[in-house]
Amino acid sequence: MRKAAYFLIIWFILSSGISPLAAGMSKEGWSLKWEDGHSIYFVRNGDKNEFRIVCGDETVGAELQFLVNGKKPQANSLVTIILDKTNIIMKADGGGIVNTNCSECADNFARVLQGVKYSKKTAVWLSDGSQAEFDTLGARELLKGTICVTGFYH
Repeated sequence: MRKAAYFLIIWFILSSGISPLAAGMSKEGWSLKWEDGHSIYFVRNGDKNEFRIVCGDETVGAELQFLVNGKKPQANSLVTIILDKTNIIMKADGGGIVNTNCSECADNFARVLQGVKYSKKTAVWLSDGSQAEFDTLGARELLKGTICVTGFYH
C-alpha cells in the first residue's frame, strides 16, 4: 500500500510539471512551502532577515515580502532590491508588502524573479537605511520552471 501511495505521489509530481526539487522543498539556502494556497519561495539570513517570493493562487497575484532586522518595509515606502550590480526600486503597500498590481510592478517582479535565479548575491535596502544580504545559491534550481502570475496580469 505504501509503495502504491509513493508511486502516485511521484507520478503526480512528474506529470504536474512541479520540479521534483521543489517538491523536496529546499535547495541550498532556498526553501519552498505552501501556505493558504500560495507557493512561497524564501531564503533567510539569520533569524531576522528573510526574502520571500510569493506566487499567488487564481485570485491573488504574486508579491515580494521582506524582513530586514526583523522589520517589514514601512507602509508606502520604497524598497531597493540589488541583484549583483542592478538596482530595482519597488514600492511597498500599506502593509509593507511589494505587490504586482501595476504594469511597472509586474515588470520589476519579473526582473527580480530572473535576477534571483542568475545573480550571485541579492541585497534588500529599506527606506529607513536598514539592509540585508541574501545568498542566491540554490535559487535557480528551486525556481526553475516557476510561473508566478502577477496582480497586473491576473
